[in-house]
Order: sequence, then structure tokens, then C-alpha cells
Amino acid sequence: MSYRKIITIIALSLLSIFCCLASACDGESSNGVSLTLKREEMTIEKYASGWLFSDYNGQEDVIWSSDNENVVKVVNGKVIGIGVGTAKVYAEAGTNKESCVITVVPVDVAKIKMEVLSENVDAYVGDVVETPVVLKHNKTPIDYQFEYSSDSSIVEISNDGEIIAKAVGQAMINARALLEGQNFEVNFEVNVVSDYQVVIENSKIVLYPFESFEGETYKNAISLNAKVLNKGSVTEFEQSVEWSLPENQDVACISGNVLTATNAGETQVTAKYVDSNGGESISSIKVTVLPVMATAKVDSVEIGMYNGYTPNMEQIIGASAVVTKATLKTKAGDIELEVNGGKITFDVSQILVTVAELSLVMRNYQCSVKSQLLGAIIKTPKD
Repeated sequence: MSYRKIITIIALSLLSIFCCLASACDGESSNGVSLTLKREEMTIEKYASGWLFSDYNGQEDVIWSSDNENVVKVVNGKVIGIGVGTAKVYAEAGTNKESCVITVVPVDVAKIKMEVLSENVDAYVGDVVETPVVLKHNKTPIDYQFEYSSDSSIVEISNDGEIIAKAVGQAMINARALLEGQNFEVNFEVNVVSDYQVVIENSKIVLYPFESFEGETYKNAISLNAKVLNKGSVTEFEQSVEWSLPENQDVACISGNVLTATNAGETQVTAKYVDSNGGESISSIKVTVLPVMATAKVDSVEIGMYNGYTPNMEQIIGASAVVTKATLKTKAGDIELEVNGGKITFDVSQILVTVAELSLVMRNYQCSVKSQLLGAIIKTPKD
């Protein structure tokens, strides 16, 4: 072989090697598969995050790694600043490998916020739930182990931030963090309920203080119904529900599960269930007892002295048509009555007590009235 041919072959070989090396430097292997990164360098703050995007036309998954996880961590192309410094992040697939230099700079503490995802956490006794507290740099969560405290025995909190519901009740929890020399602190409430929950099935309770008046009938009593749920599932413990009236017991009374109205007003009826561990579940519903209204005329009037003057009969007749005020004196006390066109409007349930005297003010005359309830007209519609 001639010297010239040998030189040509050597030159072509070197050229081929050079082309392969150049192709490899561009992330392309000899089989045409290539991997490239959109960026060669990136700067982020400590605790912040950013994204590296790659172009890869092969079949293998792209594997991401960092040469210093004390500075930068990377997950599927998302880089997170862990500490101030510089690190290389690698993207690797098959025989292709590319890198990007990540520089992490000190954080602007003003960008860090401590948040409570939910100010009220609900749990059943025995449940283990996560605390709803997070530190964020802008929208990036910061991996941090908080300190917790609570003055309640209702819950316990593990070192990992798990809330263990111990007993029925409410507990206020304080969460704290010290980061970059700054203190962060939030509070949230945990509401622990029994495994069993009592639910009142009566949606609205409206009654009247008696069953009938002047031939009209009224809804005076109602059967109370409740169900007991075991973590949301219906159980068969309805017979174990205890009913009570914690306030305004003059408005209604309870016998078993029957509620009977006695006087106009408002109150609450409460259903309580106690489970085998002593945990209580309580539910309440509003009770409204409406008055039955009527009007009545006055059949006789006795006029007393007013400033030493006794009016004549004509003045009495004129005065009786312009009653401006009426007071019903009863054993329960004085009751102001509504006056309209010479008729007095009142709550019939209030008249059930003994009437001593009805006082009227007619124009400038003060007088007492002895009366009977004549021609009573029901004004409140029946339920």
C-alpha cells in the first residue's frame, strides 16, 4: 500500500472519531438518540424551587440526581434549594448524560410564611390525623419539623406531627418554628367526637301552648326522633338516646321522646348518646312555641276620678273608642297589650292565668275595667 493511501485512511479515521466525540458532546449517541437540557445553569434562593426541562427522544426514563443534596435536591426535574452553595444536577438516560449547575443563594425571609391549611380539624376518638401546618417559600413547601404544644388531654401530638385523638372534646394546639433566625407561630383547633354521633331527625319544631281554643285545634306536642351514627354508618341505638331541655323549661316539657309545649317562647331540645367508653355525643335543635292571638271587647267600664273631675256619660262613650294603652294585671305580672280601634289584642296563653284587673288609658282618662272575653277571634293560623 502506498504511503499516500495510508495517510488518507488515517485522516478519515480521525475525522470519524472527531464527529463521534462532537455528537456525544451534544448529548447524542451513535444510534441517533439525544438528550439535552434547556438550561446549563440556574440560580434559586434557599428553600425555593425551579424546574429543569429536558428533550429526550429515547425510550428509557430520564434519571435525575444531584452531586450535593445538602445544597440541591432534585425530583423529576424539580430542583429545591436546601443550602447556600453550588451543585450539579444530572439528567441521565441510557448512555446519554447532561448536567446543569445550580447556585443556591440566601433566602429573603419575608417570602417565608407559616400557614394553617385548616383552622378546625375534626377527628373521631382513636383517629390519627396529620397536623394542618406548613411552612412555605412562596408556594414551595419547606420540609421542617415543628414544635407543638397543647394544654388539653383531648389529644396527643407525636414528634412527626401526627395528632392522636384521645377523648371527646376540643383542644387548641400551638405550632412553632424557628427558621433563619425568625420565629413563626400559628394556632389551630381540634374537635374530637365520639365514634358514635347522635343526629336529630326532626328538621323544624314549631308548636302551640295548648291543643285547642274556641273550637280550633293546634299542634301542641311532637314525637322526637334521632339516629346514632358509628363513624357515619347508621346503628340501632335509637332507644338509648336521652332527651332533655337544658334551658327555658317553662316553654315546653319532655316525657320519654314526646315534647309538649306549655308557654309561648323559644328553647332548645337536646339529644345525648353515651357510648360504652363513656364518650358523649350531643345534638340540639331549636324549638319555637308560637302564641295564639285573639281579640276581645270590654263589656263594662268603671271610670275613676282623674284630677278631681268626673266625666259625664257622653265623654265616657267618646273615650271608649280611642283606647291608647291597655295593661293586663295577672299573677305573673303586668302585661302590655296591643290596642287597635278600641279592641285589645293579646296572647291567649297569657290569659290562662287569673285576671285581676285590666287597666286602660283612654285619652286623658285613667280607668279600670271589669271585663269578660267576648267574641274571641283566632288570628294566628294553625300549623
